[in-house]
Amino acid sequence: LYSHDLSRVPCKFFHVKAACSAGDACRFSHAPISEQVRHQLFAEMMGSRDPRLATEESVPKALPSVTKDS
Repeated sequence: LYSHDLSRVPCKFFHVKAACSAGDACRFSHAPISEQVRHQLFAEMMGSRDPRLATEESVPKALPSVTKDS
C-alpha cells in the first residue's frame, strides 16, 4: 500500500468513499485494487491499521466499478 511514488498508492477517497475531489489531477492511484486492499484502506480511514477491523459488513457496498475511466 505504501510507496514514495504517490501515483502507485491507492486513493482512499476514490476507492472507499467513491468520491475523489481531485479527479484526474489526483496524485494517488485510481487503478483497480483488490477487495483486500480496499478493506485495508477502509480500516485506515476508520482510524485503525488493523485490516481485521474492516469486515465485509463494515465496508460500504455502493462503490463504483473501479477503472481509470470512471
